Amino acid sequence: MAPDRTAMPQWPSASAEQFHALARRIIDEADAARSMFRRPSTKTNVTLGLMRTLDVPRTIALLKPLTARGDITLRLVDSDERADARIIAKSMLRADEHFVALWSERYVAALPPSHPLALKEKLRTADLAGVPLIDRCHCEQSAFFGRDPQARREIEVKVRREVGVAYRASVSLPDALKDLVGKLQKQKQKQKPARSMRRP
Repeated sequence: MAPDRTAMPQWPSASAEQFHALARRIIDEADAARSMFRRPSTKTNVTLGLMRTLDVPRTIALLKPLTARGDITLRLVDSDERADARIIAKSMLRADEHFVALWSERYVAALPPSHPLALKEKLRTADLAGVPLIDRCHCEQSAFFGRDPQARREIEVKVRREVGVAYRASVSLPDALKDLVGKLQKQKQKQKPARSMRRP
């Protein structure tokens, strides 16, 4: 009959203990060697300036690719603060900056439905003379829409603004912003209408 080994305590042999110590040392040294060549998990800090009158849905869609990246920490500041790049109207562009256009939008008058001017299809600046207005805070066109009566003209208001990414030409952009600007420039090229070819 064979002895019942389950009833007897199983002690590792001396050679097994030596093997375990050797195996543990090999694994520890392999882990140490791997960590020597592992890149540190550092994130790139990216600061983006935003003007305060941006269209919220478009801005969120623009920022999504940046916030989805795990290798950057995105910080949003006001458009006049120090930043790697700014999302602004082209009228706010500085002399030392490049500009990549994103979208163009027109200005409109927001009126309650019961207001007499709401019945007109188009408004002229003269229509707004003497009408109480709520000033739009931080508007980059505040000089145009100012209350100076001499600035009022008998023309329809056809003011548009072009919004885009501005960045300094003299400073290298972080890789994440380089990728974003590159994609925006490619999209802009695709949106340009192809020139029609004329036959002689």
